Amino acid sequence: MKKLLSVILSLSLVLGSFTFTASKTVSADGENILGTHNRANYTWMTSNANNLNEGFCGIGNGFSNINAVNENLTNGNNMLGTTATTDEVAIYVNLGANYDISSAKLYQGSTNADFFDSYCTNYSVYYSTEIVNSTNKGADSVMNWAKAGECTNGTIYSTAKIKNAVDVSDTGDTITFDDTYTARSIKVVFDKDSCMGTGTNGNNTGKVGTISILSLRVYGSEHQEESSSEETQAPTQTPTTTVAPTQAPTQGPEQETIINNDGDENMYGSFSTNLAQGKNGYASSNDRQDKNYPVKVGNLTDGNTNSYIVTHSNDAAPWFAVDLGSVQDINKIKVVPGGNDAYTAAYPISYEIQVSPQIPSLGDDAASVAGLTWTTVKTVTGGTLASLDTTFAHQTTRWVRVKVNSQNTSNCSLFELNVYGTDKSSPYIEPTEATDVLFIGNSMTYYNNLPEVVERLAGMRNINLNCTAATNGGKNLIYQSTAANVDAAIKVGGYEVVVIQDIVGSFDADNLKTGADALIAKIKQYNPDAQIVFYEPWPVRNSLTGTNTLLPYFTHYYFKTANQAHALLAPAGEAFYEIFTKDVVDGYAGDDKHPTRYGTFISASTVLYTLFPELANGTYTSADQSTLDETLKVSAEATAGNLDTFDLSILNAIDDAGYKYAHAVSTAMSANTGYTSVAGEYEDYEDEFNPDGLPAVQGTVVDASLFSEANGDIAIGQTAYASSVYNSSAANGVDGKTGTR
Repeated sequence: MKKLLSVILSLSLVLGSFTFTASKTVSADGENILGTHNRANYTWMTSNANNLNEGFCGIGNGFSNINAVNENLTNGNNMLGTTATTDEVAIYVNLGANYDISSAKLYQGSTNADFFDSYCTNYSVYYSTEIVNSTNKGADSVMNWAKAGECTNGTIYSTAKIKNAVDVSDTGDTITFDDTYTARSIKVVFDKDSCMGTGTNGNNTGKVGTISILSLRVYGSEHQEESSSEETQAPTQTPTTTVAPTQAPTQGPEQETIINNDGDENMYGSFSTNLAQGKNGYASSNDRQDKNYPVKVGNLTDGNTNSYIVTHSNDAAPWFAVDLGSVQDINKIKVVPGGNDAYTAAYPISYEIQVSPQIPSLGDDAASVAGLTWTTVKTVTGGTLASLDTTFAHQTTRWVRVKVNSQNTSNCSLFELNVYGTDKSSPYIEPTEATDVLFIGNSMTYYNNLPEVVERLAGMRNINLNCTAATNGGKNLIYQSTAANVDAAIKVGGYEVVVIQDIVGSFDADNLKTGADALIAKIKQYNPDAQIVFYEPWPVRNSLTGTNTLLPYFTHYYFKTANQAHALLAPAGEAFYEIFTKDVVDGYAGDDKHPTRYGTFISASTVLYTLFPELANGTYTSADQSTLDETLKVSAEATAGNLDTFDLSILNAIDDAGYKYAHAVSTAMSANTGYTSVAGEYEDYEDEFNPDGLPAVQGTVVDASLFSEANGDIAIGQTAYASSVYNSSAANGVDGKTGTR
């Protein structure tokens, strides 16, 4: 099972503006090892004060994010101090190699209103030449720790939450060691009795006596006399391999066959624009048209994740290719596998990524694509239905091809093949293992590609998600629980998160519960550790506001059903209502039901903050404009009324609303209290009905012989009564329609 909610923290991420910086912090004592070498996945703390987990807590085991070892001073991690039951209150870091360290710097405090004055005045820094890991847990019985230095006058950073603290600093705490020490691991141990946190709003309520770390920095240089390999070795590079069109497929473990253009051996970041969208696509065959020969196709590059191209069942050497139209400098592709109906499990397992710098414009001459000179730049194995980003050394090419070596069925199908340009201004960030997220829903999930927007917004926060979708338009969760494409996606397994969404137009609380129960049972069968998230959309326009609003009904039953399922709830409908009623923006498309891209941004922001409640809601700036524009335009299958560029003030208001309602619902669930919709209260008579004192009603007496199976339902069309009604009529109970209540 992949690590839950993994986070990449190699670069500094300023949450307030979402602006990346590639600069290193360097002092007279050398570089900041932790900020430069991405140690978030090799950092552990003795507790997480947010959720009260104690032990040896790291990413996926107590924390969704480790922010304390990057250089960002606007978001950190909180630990229990005076109330901790562990022997030590400490943070441990595996440095990844042996370093000669000479000093450390610690910025203490929290930006969370539940952790005012959260710092420690007395603590010590220890080092070891041994490797700390999740197995030995840094135990003194296993590792030899020696003190490098100590601090007896610790301070809280001036921009943190402060009410009563007197030890305030603009520069953090600097601990200069007595000597230079060779270290593979370090730990900082805090004196429990000097942890000063004053809890929520500084009122000594909630979690008190805490210690919070905004940024831990350790300075030094790599030790030269000896080397130490990382726990997970990087893929080895092999010589360049040119593959002729008739060469047999290469089998075996994943390997890199990298060509370094012009001798440039550096790995770089990638731009977010999909260079393949709208360009000519090709495939070795087309099963749906019974063509077992190369064809030109549009579905491969149309940006539509509900259209696909599937190769013929008799195609012995399937491939997919795209003509970028001109020579481009590229270093990443994204393969989105799968199809619908009979092709839901037709995904590639092993394939080669190939390039060709030749510049012919072949037009409809698909047969000539195979005759180009192709060079393999990387081989991928272990493919599933999950979409996959693959980065390689940058290439100057016009053509890109995925040459399939093996697939799950006799056919092979792709929704999309995306290609991305090389960004030489940003270094390559070695990805941690992504969190796999499956979205199951209908057009409210499909339109504007909500899963991709969530994935990209998470990427802006340095969170590595891999989002996949299985959707069926106009269907509820009962249908989804037996749909072939949903079934195939669930059975892939390995999902850490599954997001489910019910129908809008004919939403029914009983059907929500029935469908959710059936769907979750199947999800848990193949993904036993998956976190279930209910994504609540909004009613159609004429049922959103006023006396006819259905939002309280939606929210009440989504909340109730999610709570009963021990699931999370992303209340996008609540955030949508606030944005709509405050005239921030009209999120409805022309059909008064589906979202514009602004509407999709509401859903994506709410889902993001539901998954990652520790994230601070920040302010998007002009530096984020192009990234946000590309993020919201990822799908060509967009609903009417969309834009090509988006107003930052609107996006920031949406971000605030998503944060607000994700946290409001999460708080209500954690406290095991009810939640009242922003649109008003819904009276659940199933929970609150009390028959005491109600008058008896005498109906019409009928002959007992009428009560027979042959006569069917004799109540239809008769007079009906109810103790009270809410936005309906008692007659709905005898109209013979299951869609009315």
